[in-house]
Amino acid sequence: MRKVLSLLFVIFISILIVGCDKKSNIDDFVFSGSNLIEYKGTSVNVEIPESYEKDGTIIEVQSIKLGVFTNNSVIKSIVVPKGVTSLHQNMFSGCYSLEKVEFKGSIKYIPNYCFDKCYNLTFVNFSSGLKSIGSHAFNECVSLEEFIAPMGVETLGEAAFKNCVSLKKVELKSGVNSIAKGCFENCHALKTIIFPKTEYTIGEAAFKNCTSLTEINLSNCTNINVYILRALPNLSKLIVEDNEIYKTYDSVLYNEETKTLVFYPPKKKDKEYTVLDGTKAIGTSAFLNAVNLKSVNINAPIDVENKDHFKINDNAFEGCEKLNEVISNNSIFYVGYKAFKDCPNLKKVVVNDELFVPSNSKVFENSPNAMFYSQNSQWRPEN
Repeated sequence: MRKVLSLLFVIFISILIVGCDKKSNIDDFVFSGSNLIEYKGTSVNVEIPESYEKDGTIIEVQSIKLGVFTNNSVIKSIVVPKGVTSLHQNMFSGCYSLEKVEFKGSIKYIPNYCFDKCYNLTFVNFSSGLKSIGSHAFNECVSLEEFIAPMGVETLGEAAFKNCVSLKKVELKSGVNSIAKGCFENCHALKTIIFPKTEYTIGEAAFKNCTSLTEINLSNCTNINVYILRALPNLSKLIVEDNEIYKTYDSVLYNEETKTLVFYPPKKKDKEYTVLDGTKAIGTSAFLNAVNLKSVNINAPIDVENKDHFKINDNAFEGCEKLNEVISNNSIFYVGYKAFKDCPNLKKVVVNDELFVPSNSKVFENSPNAMFYSQNSQWRPEN
């Protein structure tokens, strides 16, 4: 009797599984003209029909009513017919089980929150024609591992891929001209991003907390902002070429117009660094959290008549835990607020005795062993 019950249980489960995996049929859909207004099926694999027959007339499906699939927790895959060329906001939002989507038609715009919280989504197949991806379109698609933008995509909306914590690779084709604010924020697994070979802009915090991103090439970015770079705590390699304002030399970013060193990758492996000849300043927070750096050498020109002397701006070396010395040819005449904050191993900063502008008492905050040195003396600002 027990064997019979076990066999019946196995048969029941098998029937249930087969039933769950069956594809949708025409009776699962409710239409009004060319508009799909309701899905009443229970299938996990949904294929929206290209057309249906009513009163002897074949009607092509061209649109899907707002909310038809929103928060459907059963569907695993869906095929959208070629006649549907536009989507509504939140179209598949909350479809927790959705894994795969195929668009047979030419979708030009993925609207805001279209795939928001599709936790199991791993693949979306777009036909040609896609131009832009809306705000939060793929927010919290935590299973998505790769996104290769189809040719023709021009814009990625605000927070479009925010919180896609499994996303490892992004490839953006030529033609993408805008990556909006917070686009890839909190994509902790992102290791590779291939940027367009054409000009583009990047919004604030676009890569905030992308802790696995160690290399980045921004050669065609027209609005390089150091705040974008500072949000990458493990960056070790940076490439910027053929830019009107910025250029990298051995991964260190310089503003060539102002002769300023503006960004040093925090995880660059070098222990010593020599500032390029002709440089006139180190920018605010330029060496922030450069954890491997022990020594910096500055050999800058001194032009007493034109008061053209080397300047270290606010917080320039903050958090350089291993930094031991900043050596110069006595060209440093100004050191900014908290320039050497949290540098516990810093002992020596060489400045110009005659030209040096006295710094405030916060310049060596939490750097107890640091001293200014010049040709004639050594001292530490008074508290």
